[in-house]
Amino acid sequence: MKRTYQIREWKAIEQFRSYLADNPGAIQMALPLAEIAQLLRQGVSQLLHEAEKRLLLMIMDDEVAWLTGDRHARRRDRELTRWGRVRGSVVVHGQKLPIRRPRVRSPRGEMKLGSYELFPQEEAMQRQVWDRIMRGLTMRGYGPAVRECGTAFGVQKSAVTDRFIQANTKRVQELPHRDLHNTRLCALMLDGVEFRGEHMLVAPGIDRTGRKMILGLHQGASENQEVCDALLADLSKRAWTSCGPCWP
Repeated sequence: MKRTYQIREWKAIEQFRSYLADNPGAIQMALPLAEIAQLLRQGVSQLLHEAEKRLLLMIMDDEVAWLTGDRHARRRDRELTRWGRVRGSVVVHGQKLPIRRPRVRSPRGEMKLGSYELFPQEEAMQRQVWDRIMRGLTMRGYGPAVRECGTAFGVQKSAVTDRFIQANTKRVQELPHRDLHNTRLCALMLDGVEFRGEHMLVAPGIDRTGRKMILGLHQGASENQEVCDALLADLSKRAWTSCGPCWP
């Protein structure tokens, strides 16, 4: 079921991108001066959140008009029709904001909108959560610290914890496959660390700017030659040694 959903989502996004490539246009957004002044009294961030949310809705409405035609135009051959609005959400500045998204119906049921599928940006939220938590912000204090819009949601402790776990899992899965071809190092170290009862051999590296990075890791009972050779072989396969001498 999840695979089918992802295929439909991908097709909707590709269709929307094709529409943008073939139909370059313009969208104008007007905000009443009194409303702008009221939003500015609450801070510039409130104005930016509201303006960006409305802009995203206008883009969705533009896609709906492209798919279904003008709202009151009559076409007998029309297969896609407007189908009202339903609750949804978009990500603005790393926060989920509730919206009433438009819907389009086909003879086979509801049709996904590529513009809407582009805007949830769950990965962007995961990156921001991971970065802020790693910089010392607690999961319990995440919501009060980053909330910039009163209607924002998805910043509670449980939601932040889930996103942090997902972001960490993705980074750990990507680590053994990261391309090191263009990595220029001044120093390479091997160090053994214990994590939840498991012994891991970690390979930190230091580049020419002094930045330390984790190049890879390998599970082993101790820092013996066999484990070290396996880790170095893995680094070699990812083309680290093809960069030539990295010592100054």
